[in-house]
Amino acid sequence: MTNTPASLLQRLREQPTPDDWERFDAQYRPFLQRLLQSRGIQTAEVEDLVQEVLTTWVAEVRKFERKRDGSLRAWLATVARHRFLTLVRDRKRWPQQGDLEKFFDQIANPEADLSRFWNREHDDTVLQATLARIRPDFEPTTWRAFEMVCVQGMKPAQAAKELGATPNSVWIAKHRVLKRLRQETEGMIEE
Repeated sequence: MTNTPASLLQRLREQPTPDDWERFDAQYRPFLQRLLQSRGIQTAEVEDLVQEVLTTWVAEVRKFERKRDGSLRAWLATVARHRFLTLVRDRKRWPQQGDLEKFFDQIANPEADLSRFWNREHDDTVLQATLARIRPDFEPTTWRAFEMVCVQGMKPAQAAKELGATPNSVWIAKHRVLKRLRQETEGMIEE
């Protein structure tokens, strides 16, 4: 397993590498695209808006300060809303403009169903991308033990029996993967 550096969010704020930016883009571009496409926006317009949001985020990331769980999601929603309104003003039109303004307003309201959906989608996107990225850093048996216990909900003793391992080794495997997952997603998802 490779050494785990500081969280992606911290690296982006301090000394980002091209890999860090690619990783951020790979996690957030599909998330933003899916949400905007769910509102019926055409693909080209979705791409414009997503590019504007990510470009703004790159320019402003050093100013971002995590104040609580969900700060990054809320900040991204605010950036998306402001970029959208700027694009509407610049283009003097946008399909479903009123619907999209309401969409962004609901995302900003923590009590709204759409805000809760935004939060779940965000966390799931970050989690799935991180799991896919860290999986090669673990032995197949370690990963399988993690999946059996954390994803499938097996008891460690049952997973150990199926793997021909001890319950303690399954427990250790699970915790190694979870520790790495927490390190990699620190500040990006709610626990």
